[in-house]
Amino acid sequence: MLKRRVLGGPEQGDRGLEGLEELLNTVPFQEYECAMWALRIERRKLAAVHTLDLFGLATYPTEEHRRSGLPVAGKLAFSVRGHDRFLIDLLDAAERWWAQFRGLALRGRPKGSGSWASRQEFEARLREAVATVRADKGKPTQENVAPLLCTSARQLRAWLHKFGMNWKQVIS
Repeated sequence: MLKRRVLGGPEQGDRGLEGLEELLNTVPFQEYECAMWALRIERRKLAAVHTLDLFGLATYPTEEHRRSGLPVAGKLAFSVRGHDRFLIDLLDAAERWWAQFRGLALRGRPKGSGSWASRQEFEARLREAVATVRADKGKPTQENVAPLLCTSARQLRAWLHKFGMNWKQVIS
């Protein structure tokens, strides 16, 4: 039997936690994990409802924490339903915020800020992306090609400038 619960302050008891049963049953909690907080974000688009559930998990890292019942901020758990990219962007922001709250730093560069090892590598991937857009019967614009390189059109233009390339030459 799994023990899933949201921690409340001693004065709160179970007040204000109505309706959380459904929310608690959506997260992939491990056996005895506890959520310090839970947040549901719903985005409605046309007839579809896209949902992101976030849970700040509690952890008890030492025997003293366990004995006194004092939790420490643990991992961020989540459940995403639907296929709205906006929710994934919110999840990225939530992970950064929760890591900072816990005093941790997320490793790696911000999305779209990466760089290519060489002009040849960039040009090869760029030409592949242009060919993919054309194969899909699309117009090879910077705005259509950039997402295939996991970046923005603005960053794509910065890379073209950095490597001394001209967009017209790339698409010709």
